[in-house]
Amino acid sequence: MKKVAMILSILILFVANSFAQWKVNNYVDSFGDTTSQKYIQLFVPEKGAFSNSATSGSELIVAIALEPSKSNEIPTVNIRLFEYGRGPEVGLGDGEIATLTVKLPNGTVETYNLIGSKTLYVSKKKHNEALVNHLLNGEELKCYVRVSNIHYSMESKYVFTIPAVENFKEVYAKL
Repeated sequence: MKKVAMILSILILFVANSFAQWKVNNYVDSFGDTTSQKYIQLFVPEKGAFSNSATSGSELIVAIALEPSKSNEIPTVNIRLFEYGRGPEVGLGDGEIATLTVKLPNGTVETYNLIGSKTLYVSKKKHNEALVNHLLNGEELKCYVRVSNIHYSMESKYVFTIPAVENFKEVYAKL
């Protein structure tokens, strides 16, 4: 029975990750018309979890996007977090700071600062470059976002995994 449960778990995880696809999207202007400027996005297929002073282990939906930078070099990585599996998305309020900690498949841990009032952006070019390279290398990234307030002892924690998705290189090339 344990073998059947384990095989079923692996099959479910495989099927869920096989539906994970990076997609090319276009921005829209103020009138709702599609522009020629593109970005790529992945809705993380496996739900994450978040905890704060009001809840523990609640449902989290995560969207990751790569947006072209103004200098057309390394794109900017942004993270959209949706508590309780719906909006509005989490942002930084007055006095709040955020970090993204990533655990790589080899056990190495890297930490990046995040900025943004609504969508969270990786703040430094070298950190965006590192994350893009991990994705290009087909690495699964275990992620932990911590949002804390410098005025109060409150914090929120968000845990999710960005899966290694086969179509990333192909879609990234379209940016």
